[in-house]
Amino acid sequence: MSKTLTTSRHPAAFGDLVGRVLVVLVIAAAGCGPRIQVRPSRLAAQRTEDLARSHEKDREFLVRWNPAQCDVPGFEVRLDGAWHRVFVEDLDDPESPAATAKTRLQKDGGENTGRLLVRGELTSRIREALNKSRYMVLEIIEICHLDGCPPQED
Repeated sequence: MSKTLTTSRHPAAFGDLVGRVLVVLVIAAAGCGPRIQVRPSRLAAQRTEDLARSHEKDREFLVRWNPAQCDVPGFEVRLDGAWHRVFVEDLDDPESPAATAKTRLQKDGGENTGRLLVRGELTSRIREALNKSRYMVLEIIEICHLDGCPPQED
């Protein structure tokens, strides 16, 4: 008799547990409205574009050379307290300030702590790397001393 009593209670307890789980799932599903699906790549691209727009009037930038193991830009620019990878214009021209900056940063023995202050401009363009990530584009006009760029002549 005791065996029959135990067997008859078990299905009821299991059914009660399933019922409670179903109630929780129905409440959770009803509480969540429709979600707008935003692809992470689009969200990252939008953040990059917004960051570039917020610094479009800046003319002095702290940069460093920090090559990565994957196909992304080796230059980084300091914006809003964080380092952000950027493509740099004219790196292929050995006479350009960009190529000079890259050479100096690659050779830097600690004099500038691996950083340079440059006068330049974040362009309105966003460029895609081979890994499909999007990065800002910086045009380096002049390499400055770390304590500041000289006044610009108009």
